[in-house]
Amino acid sequence: MLRLIVVLALATTPQHVTPAYAAGATRVWLDGAVLAVRMDVSGPGLSLASPDRRSTVRGRFLPGRVEHIVLSTSGALGRHSLTISPDANSELMWAPGSNAFFVTVNEGGLVGGYDLIAAGRFRGGYEVRKLGARVRRAYGASPCDDGEQVNVAGVGWLPNGHLIAAAEVPPHSACDFMGTFKAFEIDVGRGRVVGRWRQLEAKRRFSAMLGPRLQGSWDDCARDPSACVRPQGARGGAPLPKVLPKL
Repeated sequence: MLRLIVVLALATTPQHVTPAYAAGATRVWLDGAVLAVRMDVSGPGLSLASPDRRSTVRGRFLPGRVEHIVLSTSGALGRHSLTISPDANSELMWAPGSNAFFVTVNEGGLVGGYDLIAAGRFRGGYEVRKLGARVRRAYGASPCDDGEQVNVAGVGWLPNGHLIAAAEVPPHSACDFMGTFKAFEIDVGRGRVVGRWRQLEAKRRFSAMLGPRLQGSWDDCARDPSACVRPQGARGGAPLPKVLPKL
């Protein structure tokens, strides 16, 4: 009798899969089978050292479980753990000062469900900060049907320790302005958004940081938002926007 064994593999170092949102990030897991008939994860998993080589983040599935990945820190940052979803395109990046890292997590499909978490020492002790709600407030009302939220993802770190994040409209037809984004600078220690850029300006300013998903976003829509508003018949009863946003 044949037995089917499908293994969902965590990424190993070095990393050879291009991150979606942040060019300098590392994928938390390699895209592969999403169906696990039997789970037997005994490999090395993710292991990513901080820039100063004094701390490490390791990622592993819990034995016999595929619902979560546990990210564990060790070294100078201390021994801590963070549990995230194993869905596609999760990616992690250390801050240049080695005091923190961000992880873009996904609890949906490839199109949507992305959120942003930062973990580390921001104002003394170790903290885990969920940043998605702050960025969504700064973005404004979602242009999608049924209350679907914009995606929030990490893009990179600035020399001053602030984090650049992107708020991306999910790239599918239930949203006006699909696939466009705005960028935000976050002072994680104070929990504040201190800078914001529309898509075209963000591409000029942060081009080297942006992963292919953001680099390939729809610039014609950003130049002329009226070109990417869905017609009335495709809106499921939702009204046309009275005022078009500046993208």
